Amino acid sequence: GSACARKTKTKNISSRTNPKMSQTVIHLKRIPSGVPGYDDFDIVQRPIPTESDLKDGEVVVKVEMVSIDPAMRMWISGKKTYIDPVKPGTTMYAGGVGQVTASKSTKFAIGDKVSGMLGWNEYSIQSQKLLSRVPDVPAETLLGIFGLTSLTAFFGILRVGQIKKGDTVVVSTAGGATGSIVCQIAKIHGCRVVGIAGGAKKCQYVVDHFGANACIDYKNTTDLRKDIKKACPKGVDVYFDNVGGVILDTVLGLANDDARFVMCGAISTYNANGEDAVGIKNYPVIISRRIRMQGFIVTDFAKEFKTAIGQLMQWSSEGKLTQNLQMFEGLNKAPEALNVLLSGKNTGKTLVRITPQTAKL
Repeated sequence: GSACARKTKTKNISSRTNPKMSQTVIHLKRIPSGVPGYDDFDIVQRPIPTESDLKDGEVVVKVEMVSIDPAMRMWISGKKTYIDPVKPGTTMYAGGVGQVTASKSTKFAIGDKVSGMLGWNEYSIQSQKLLSRVPDVPAETLLGIFGLTSLTAFFGILRVGQIKKGDTVVVSTAGGATGSIVCQIAKIHGCRVVGIAGGAKKCQYVVDHFGANACIDYKNTTDLRKDIKKACPKGVDVYFDNVGGVILDTVLGLANDDARFVMCGAISTYNANGEDAVGIKNYPVIISRRIRMQGFIVTDFAKEFKTAIGQLMQWSSEGKLTQNLQMFEGLNKAPEALNVLLSGKNTGKTLVRITPQTAKL
């Protein structure tokens, strides 16, 4: 017994000094049915990669923080979307921020702060082509208010939605990371903003903090159409869709001529097994009311990210843009964070801090 104890003790001490000690990695265990939980993932130990594990043009990144996003449900569906799905037995994808700890790259040196698809692990081998250098600001700022969810909101509502002053804009999942930013950008542009969210508390938050004129609680309504109609007396000019299903169909029935439907997500179908997904019945109005319904992926606008982040930073410094963060501490909490997000129990942006704040990167 004592030998065992000694061994364990040594291991803990040496894990700080010996880079070959293990790290925690989370693999997808199986393709989940319904809302994913702990049973769908495996928490495994793997060696920490070092310079000798790298090919030319690669770096090791110590992951500081990862973002938890609705799109993750699609990535683990086993179906090819805009990216290949995560295969069972491999590391779960996640966008994140971290610091280079080893490099065989001409582009990045040890100590550089980077962002990319770093995944659910403490250390990640990455190609220099797939990383971006980021400014030395807190990781939660980079992944939150200036992160991909905010850029999705920015390009979705401005470029695809083409909002103009006086428009009535309806935003689904208005309490979420993307929806909350859409609400605020629409307000900045002089629109009437009507949010849709689940739960009275969340709806109140959307009105008080994200500036919506009204917010409809879809979980506690007896007549969704009536509620949306009441909140949108002049009809709907722009709808930002994160959900699909019944809500999309209902808003479609209330759309004005030349309405723009920004198709960003379909979270109501992500957890559904094929047969549970609800289609749209109101689609003939797309013709009669000349509605434009357009899907987009935020990376379509990658060349303009810098400009957009500049604008987001300006609004933020002027106090016109805020974000609520929900932080989970420790990589082991990542499956729980995803479960909370996909069950609709979050408000704002969900993040997982992997490197403790006290630890020096």
